[in-house]
Amino acid sequence: MENDTKEPEYRLPFIILNDFVIMPGTSVHFDLKKNSSVAAVNYALENNYDIFVVTPKNQKVDDPVTLKQLCPVGTIAQVRQVLKLKKEEGVRILIDGKKRGILQGVSSYEDINMADITLPVSKNDNMTDNEIDARLRSVKSVLQGCFSNKMIPNEAAYETLLKINNLELLLDLTSESVALSFKQRQKILETIDLSERTDLLISILLNEIDVNRIRGELAKKLKDCVNKNQREYVLREQLKVIHEELGEENTDTEGALYEQRLNEVNPSDEVKEKIQKEINRFKTLSYASSESGVLRNYIETMLDYPWNVSGKDNDDLNKAIDRLDKDHYGLLDVKERIVDYLAVRNLSGRKDAPILCLVGPPGTGKTSIAKSIAAALNKKYGRIALGGVRDEAEIRGHRKTYIGAMPGRIVSTITKTGVNNPLILLDEIDKTGTAHKGDTASALLEVLDGEQNKYFVDHFFEVPVDLSSVLFIATANDIADIPAPLRDRMEMIEVNSYTENEKYHIAKQYLIKKQLIKNGLTGRQFHITDEAIYILIRNYTKEAGVRNLERLLSKLMQKAARGILTNEWKSLRVTPKKLKGLLGVERYSDDRKDHSDKVGVVTGLAWTKFGGDTLNIEVNILD
Repeated sequence: MENDTKEPEYRLPFIILNDFVIMPGTSVHFDLKKNSSVAAVNYALENNYDIFVVTPKNQKVDDPVTLKQLCPVGTIAQVRQVLKLKKEEGVRILIDGKKRGILQGVSSYEDINMADITLPVSKNDNMTDNEIDARLRSVKSVLQGCFSNKMIPNEAAYETLLKINNLELLLDLTSESVALSFKQRQKILETIDLSERTDLLISILLNEIDVNRIRGELAKKLKDCVNKNQREYVLREQLKVIHEELGEENTDTEGALYEQRLNEVNPSDEVKEKIQKEINRFKTLSYASSESGVLRNYIETMLDYPWNVSGKDNDDLNKAIDRLDKDHYGLLDVKERIVDYLAVRNLSGRKDAPILCLVGPPGTGKTSIAKSIAAALNKKYGRIALGGVRDEAEIRGHRKTYIGAMPGRIVSTITKTGVNNPLILLDEIDKTGTAHKGDTASALLEVLDGEQNKYFVDHFFEVPVDLSSVLFIATANDIADIPAPLRDRMEMIEVNSYTENEKYHIAKQYLIKKQLIKNGLTGRQFHITDEAIYILIRNYTKEAGVRNLERLLSKLMQKAARGILTNEWKSLRVTPKKLKGLLGVERYSDDRKDHSDKVGVVTGLAWTKFGGDTLNIEVNILD
C-alpha cells in the first residue's frame, strides 16, 4: 500500500476506544467514563467540531498519551447525541463515522487530547467502472456465503448490503455488519487502497466462512452425540423404573460395575472382547432369569482371574540356596536342580518353567520341599491333590451352561494365589485314574507340555489361558504308575529313602524343634539323647522317610507334658534305658549284630520303593 500524506489538515479532539473500531458510514452508540474522553466529547459538541476516534496498539495507555501508543489510522466522526448517565458517572454518546483519518501527532489543550490529522489519498482511486463492478459483485457473492452461515445478524441487514453500489461504503458497512474481530476491522480501516481493501476483506470473509462451516459440523456431531447419550440415559432410566416396579435389581448398574472392573483388569484383546460380549448380554436379561445367574457367575470368575498380575520372583541365588538348606537336610539332587533352574532363568531372562516331578517313597519330604522351593523363589504357592481324581472336568473345567459349572482346578488354584506365575504342586500325580468321566492323566498332558500350555483352554473360560509362566512341580511314589506320555513331559528327580545318619540329622535339626512347638514344651522341659534317637530309628521305625520317627518323638513329648502337669517330673530326659518304659518293646531287631557263619543260612538283600533290608535265608537240600 502506498499513500500520500500532507501537512495536518485538521486538529480535532480525540477519544481512545479499547478493542473497538468505528468504520466510516456507520452509526454507533457507546458509554464513556474516562474524564479526558468525556471532556473531549463536550468540547467537540460545544464548538461544533468533529471528533477523532482511534484504537490503541496495546490495552494499556499511559498518560500523557503519545503517538507511538496509538494506531496510525482512525475514524473522523460526528457527535450526534450525548446523554448523561444517572446512576453511573460518564455519558452515553451516539456518533456517525464519516471518513478515515491518518494520525500525524497528538497534543493537549486545556486537559483535552487533541489530534493532528490528514486525509488519506489512494493512488488506486481512479479504477474503471468495470473494475469497480467486478469487485462489487465479488463482495456480494461472498456476502451470500456469510448470510447462509448466519454470520450476518438478520435478513434486513443482508438485503441492505446487497443494494449498495458504492464499493468503499459496501466494504466499510460489510466490515461492521459481519462479526469480525477488532484487529481485523482495524486492519481493514488501515488499508487505504480500495483494490487491496477489497482483496483483504474477501480473504477475511472466506476464512471466517470456512471456520464457521467447521464449527457447524463439530456442533452437529456434538449434538448427535449428546442426543444419543440423552436417548440412552432416558431408556436406562425407564429400564431402571421397570426393574423397580418388578421388584428386581438393576442389571444395568451391575453391568456398569463389571465394565469398570474389566477396564481395571485389562486382559488381552481376545479375552476382553469375550467378557464384554457376555456383559452386554447380561445387561439385557432379567435379574430373575436362570441365564442371568449363569452369566453373573461366569463374568465374576473371569474378572477374578489374574490376567495381568505377576508376582516378583527372587533373583538372588544365594538367598535361594540358604533357604533350601535351612528348610531341608540332604536332598542334594533336588536342591541342585532348582538352583540350576534359577541360575539359567536369571541369565537368559526366560519366564517359561520346567515341569519337575519328585519321585520317592512316602515321608521323604516331597511335598514340603515344594513349599520350600516356593519360599526360596518368592513365589505364591498352590497345591492340587490328584489322588483318586478320575473326572477329566476336574482339570479342564465344566461347560458354563451346566448347572453348578465351575472352572478346573488348575485355573481355580491360580485364581486363589492371585498371580499368574505361582508355583503349583500337583500332589500324588501317580494316583490319578481313568473312569467313564474321562482320563485325568490325559487331561494333564496339555497342562504339563511347555509347547502347548501357552494356550490352555479351560472349558469354563472358553478362551486361552497362558500357563507357561507357572512353575509346576509334581510328586509321585512310583514312576511306573505314571502313564508314559505324561511321564515323558516331566523331568524326573529321584528322592531316595533316607539313611540312618540322615534321619538322625533331620530329627535333630527339624523334627524335635517342630514337635516342641506343637506340644508346648521348651528345650529345658524335654531332651532326648543322641543314642536314644538312633535306637528310635533302628528299632522302633522301619521306613524310607521320617513320618513314623516324627510320630514317636511327638508321643514322647506328650508323655513328658502329662508328667509335667501331674507333677511326676519337672522335665523329661529320654535315654535308651527309658525308651522301653515310654514306648514299649522294640518293634524291630537289629540283625546286623550277628556276623557269625551258620550252616544252611545265607544273607540276602530285599529292596522295595519304600526302602530295603538284609534277610537271613535258610537253605535245604532236596532230592
